Amino acid sequence: MTWNKKKIQSLVERYLEKHQPRYYHLASSKVVRDGDYWYVLVEPDKSTIRAFDYSKRLADTEEDIRDNEKNAPNLLLVPVLPTDPEDR
Repeated sequence: MTWNKKKIQSLVERYLEKHQPRYYHLASSKVVRDGDYWYVLVEPDKSTIRAFDYSKRLADTEEDIRDNEKNAPNLLLVPVLPTDPEDR
């Protein structure tokens, strides 16, 4: 399969769905390609959530994709801090 940003984001969102926390939602916000790797920025929908709180969920999602997708792309899900509404 030929991967592009839209396909990568769709793949990550699909697998991330089963690793969603109970009290907030995680979503991919940006996809960046560097050589053979795709970096997908993932952020929570609440500004009080720290990256430490959901980094394990991202690692589990990466593992899920590797284990279940034939010809899985090289992915790294990157936790980012949510955007503060005052900074917009």
